[in-house]
Amino acid sequence: MMEQIREGSQSWIVKIILGLIILSFALTGVYSYLRGGSSANDAAEVNGQSISRSDLERAYQNERSRMQEQNGDMFSKLANNDSFIKQMRMGALQQLVNQHLVADAVKDMGLRVSDQQVKDAIRKLGAFQVDGKFDNDRYLAILNAQGLTPSHFSELMRADVARQQFVDAVLSTDFVLPSEAKAIYVASRQTRDIHSATVKAADYMDKVKVSDDEVKARYDAKPQGFMAPEQIALNYVELSADDLTKDVKVTDADIAAYYKDNSSQFKNPEKRRASHILFTGKDAKAKAEAALKEIQGGKDFAAVAKAESTDKFSAEKGGDLGWSQQGVYDKAFDKALFAIKKEGEVVGPIKSSFGYHLIKLTGIQPEAVSPLADVKGEIKEQLAKKKAEDLFYDKQDKLEKLAFENPDSLEGAAKAAGLTVQHTKLFARDDAPKAVNYPKVLDAAFSDSVKLDKVNSEVIDVSKDHIFVVRASDYKAAHRKSLEQVKDEITKNLRTEKAQDKAKATAQTLLDKLNAGGDISAWLKEQGINFVESKGINRRDQKLAPAIVRSAFEQDKGAKELVSLGNGDSAVVQVDAVHAYKPTDADKDIIAMWQKQMQQQRVNEANRQFIDALRETAKVKIYNLDTNG
Repeated sequence: MMEQIREGSQSWIVKIILGLIILSFALTGVYSYLRGGSSANDAAEVNGQSISRSDLERAYQNERSRMQEQNGDMFSKLANNDSFIKQMRMGALQQLVNQHLVADAVKDMGLRVSDQQVKDAIRKLGAFQVDGKFDNDRYLAILNAQGLTPSHFSELMRADVARQQFVDAVLSTDFVLPSEAKAIYVASRQTRDIHSATVKAADYMDKVKVSDDEVKARYDAKPQGFMAPEQIALNYVELSADDLTKDVKVTDADIAAYYKDNSSQFKNPEKRRASHILFTGKDAKAKAEAALKEIQGGKDFAAVAKAESTDKFSAEKGGDLGWSQQGVYDKAFDKALFAIKKEGEVVGPIKSSFGYHLIKLTGIQPEAVSPLADVKGEIKEQLAKKKAEDLFYDKQDKLEKLAFENPDSLEGAAKAAGLTVQHTKLFARDDAPKAVNYPKVLDAAFSDSVKLDKVNSEVIDVSKDHIFVVRASDYKAAHRKSLEQVKDEITKNLRTEKAQDKAKATAQTLLDKLNAGGDISAWLKEQGINFVESKGINRRDQKLAPAIVRSAFEQDKGAKELVSLGNGDSAVVQVDAVHAYKPTDADKDIIAMWQKQMQQQRVNEANRQFIDALRETAKVKIYNLDTNG
């Protein structure tokens, strides 16, 4: 069963379906509010509403982080391409434009979202989760850092949920019938019997000739062809702080002295555990004062929190906020919490940017200094890094100064810095040795000052604390190779082309003879051609050439055709039989999977049409996006 599903998911039809699937409609939504402030500069305008550059930057950074996480080093390489980054930024802006258009449509529809839906949506946001679960401390801390109150954030979230529901409703109008998915699945499982004969171009290589005149004619016909790229050989000096780390020594005395002089660095700050009751609204302070009297009169703090706190998430736990150190909460809240003298004491009402709080201190973890044994490794690493950095900057200063003062040689600068001049052979830019294969190094190496003037480059920063200085020891400009240099190459290409033409002509003759009827066995023997019978092949067949398999499933029973293979050979394919596939109960799950994939394809197409329709009547202005990123 699982093998059938695996095979089904690899079929050519499923690959086509998956290839057509566009990313489903993604809303940056309210999460973008968690990434920074606003700006008056506009990146775009949608129906009179502005999209600020800060909004764009948040959306762009979100997308960049997502792609970095998914693609790792590959994305890092792409990110060095200015054109790619500009396209990515424009994509983020177009997504924001689409958001605004959908938001307008939602507003016109008058859609509403319940409080419970908002609460559930907030709980699901990854920004507020720790170990996969909603964390109220993180929720309040992030909102506070962004200057958002719970009520304001809830309204932002309400609009976002309404927008997403509207989009889901529009997209859900497209569906795929089980019979449609079944028909395509059955077609994908069909098998066929064929005969095929391959005429190999290699068999004709010794039967074709190429004259000197033909070689010269091909050379002359391509005046811009047969180019040799520019090449350079480098002398270079490389300096890296990481390489210097192994040359520095850190003693136990160094570690002990650092520990003594920087004991505050190893302090674990005091932590406090608190519970709170939050009151908001016009009469919030009065409610807080009344609740405080009830608690002072003996009423349980947790019971009051569950019944009256506006912060519903902590209220479920009797107001508990967990452990925190100073500086996490709103300033007023934080000050009041760390001013409480003893556990169990309740203070308030305390006014914060969220409202009025009653705060109960439920635990204290005093400040403590980590023992030297616990931090010895950390200190040693810090000291080694610091010494390596100091050594790096000392060597960098010497290298930079002397390489500039003596532009015709690297030897003196390298010697003064205690480094060695290294060398490369001639290489083209797209075939650079690994040791110097950094974009900035290659840019400098192939700059006019280095390749033509033969002077030292400036210091090249390839990453933090990793630099190069390069100079050209040899240079060859791009040039057209001589006829003599490319004669063998052209001769081989012409022979290959002629051999492929001969093979194709022979295959065409074979097809003509088959269509004419009659016994052609003697001719086949004379030509050294064999027909191969293949029974029960499927669309995923790996033994036959892809072009042969494709031809087998494009023709009707009894049909024949000539096909060109990817390697230059030619083949004649004849379909002998078509075997339909009869699905069983074991195929139900696979067909259901196909139905889902096909529906996703239609959903994405509906989304595209929906957005296109909104854009037809919208007034959208895109401003100049030239900016660093």
